[in-house]
Amino acid sequence: MRRTAIFIALLCIPLTSCMKQTLQWRLNVFNISDSNTMMQEDHGVAISVKSCSLNAQVINCSMIALSKQERTLNLLGGRHVTVQDDTGASYPVFLAFGPYAKERAQRPTKLRANTPSLLSLQAENISRQATKVRSIDVKRIAIIDTDATEYIKMTFSNPPMRAITYHQQATAVPAPQVIQEPISD
Repeated sequence: MRRTAIFIALLCIPLTSCMKQTLQWRLNVFNISDSNTMMQEDHGVAISVKSCSLNAQVINCSMIALSKQERTLNLLGGRHVTVQDDTGASYPVFLAFGPYAKERAQRPTKLRANTPSLLSLQAENISRQATKVRSIDVKRIAIIDTDATEYIKMTFSNPPMRAITYHQQATAVPAPQVIQEPISD
């Protein structure tokens, strides 16, 4: 019995250490603090939501994809990935690699091993009553390997919101004019 307990302890300690190192590796690559992690992994691809914003009826979200091995990721926007606002309405999205998502066309890219790739998500015509993003629902993103195609499916609830600063153009307000009339005796 004692030998079995020692054997299990010797086996578990390296595994626990390895799991911590793997998580720390991901956090370092994503540059995310452990307490603010909005990351999920499916089929060996980790996706992280950095932040979302809602401005002028448009939602923009910044995300990062990371794979430990080289593979092709095919983004399927439209009905395959949706966002839900805090009024409960869901919207199809534009999804693209790089800083700007503007088209609904599918966009494949090769993920290099251990190299983060920026993803952008955009949804338009958001309700005027909406104030934040409630969830991002990824129903299908294709991972294409040489021998098979797998699909990522994940939901990010209450992603971090980035505040939008509104800058109003200053307009010159004319100073009130004081008209003095001559004092007559």
